[in-house]
Amino acid sequence: MSSTDAGGHDAAFWAWAVIETLRHTGVRREELLEIDHLALISYQLPDTAEVVALL
Repeated sequence: MSSTDAGGHDAAFWAWAVIETLRHTGVRREELLEIDHLALISYQLPDTAEVVALL
């Protein structure tokens, strides 16, 4: 895979990630730009102990 192909894959991934984040969360574009790893918190479901990421 050439570096050009990798750049295309990166762009495709981030386009998909942005669309899915907007679709699932309902945040506005301005809010999306403010999301970083510090905005994510985890919640552990009491019944199953499954860990869920929350914005």
